[in-house]
Amino acid sequence: MSNVLKTTLVSALIVAGLAACSDDEKTTISTYQVEDTSRDLDLSDGEYACYGVNTNYGDFTLALDEKHAPIAAANFEQYVTEGFYDNTLFHNVIKDFVAQSGIYDVNLESKSANAAISSEANNGLLNYRGRIAMSLSNANSLDSATSGFFINVQDNDQLNGLYTVFGGVVEGMDVVDTISELQVSSRDGFSFLPNQNAVINSVTAQSCPTAAEAIVDKEVSFRYPVLEDDATAAIDVSRGDYTCYTMVTSLGNVELAIDELYAPTTAANFKAYVDDSFYDGVIFHRVIDDFMVQSGGFTSGLEAKETMSPIESESRNGLKNYAGRIAMARTSAPHSATSQFFINLDDNDFLDAENASDGWGYTVFGGVISGMDVIEQIGAVETEVSGGRADVPVNEITVDSVTPSSCPAA
Repeated sequence: MSNVLKTTLVSALIVAGLAACSDDEKTTISTYQVEDTSRDLDLSDGEYACYGVNTNYGDFTLALDEKHAPIAAANFEQYVTEGFYDNTLFHNVIKDFVAQSGIYDVNLESKSANAAISSEANNGLLNYRGRIAMSLSNANSLDSATSGFFINVQDNDQLNGLYTVFGGVVEGMDVVDTISELQVSSRDGFSFLPNQNAVINSVTAQSCPTAAEAIVDKEVSFRYPVLEDDATAAIDVSRGDYTCYTMVTSLGNVELAIDELYAPTTAANFKAYVDDSFYDGVIFHRVIDDFMVQSGGFTSGLEAKETMSPIESESRNGLKNYAGRIAMARTSAPHSATSQFFINLDDNDFLDAENASDGWGYTVFGGVISGMDVIEQIGAVETEVSGGRADVPVNEITVDSVTPSSCPAA
């Protein structure tokens, strides 16, 4: 199967669409479109409104583009006038991705927002590092933004055309970076909540500075080590740092080695589901020959299972989507993987972070060390469209159990 054809099948790895709106669902707003070629905002044209944001980690200044995003800018101004953003948490902080706020108070209570506004995501402004954009209340509607917003910590090209960019940081990007580096955990119904509260104390209108500070590159550092040269699909369990599991399927047994060194968060997530016997009775719900087999989310009859919170992507760990490797399925949002996984049937290098169109790709966290013939047998079964899903095996293939096992000596 060619990579061109495989690219059209990446939807097979998508659990639910964060940005699954079709073109005819997008609202077209008559805003002046701009060719956005620089992270730095040119404040000299005078069509910006500026606001000082005071947080418990320091101050930063936002300049909102009233010319190219008049609806979003006016919406933000209204919330500022109402004092809505005072004592608001950064509730969703993902290192080297975004810092999100504008929805919850310091007690994690959702604030009562005004009516949703129309999308201006077609205004040509891009999700560069330092830019502010509207978050969506409904992942399937571009016209669902209310009070929530996020600040891009890195250039996030994959968000362009989906989330309305309406300005950016012109002073104090170091403060945003500090917030973005906070340790987070999954708790209280939040997936990436800082362990130490990051609070917007107040937002006030102010004069814009004469010129915006330059938004320079931020050095990317990961919470996990990176394998510099993953040159072979073979897994060398002799180095240690693997946990092995026996996956019993209705077509035979498969031995998996899960990499705790280069994918620690993902490995711990997989272990948590195993310890909870979550995978016992799930089916392989999507199978595409010469591409991958996917499981971990549905039981017989395509009944969806309730999952734990999403985890942070570790797709830049250097592990590659070779045949036999296991990787996490996710939505179109990079940090949205929960329980579903897939096993590659071919070398799918276009799914690796360095080749992926969104710059993230799919987190590889181990691979098959025995029983690949079973996976290939699953990949060759007849499939059909069932329950609105494509590539569903005609005859159900189950995962009867996943249990820890001893890794082989070599």
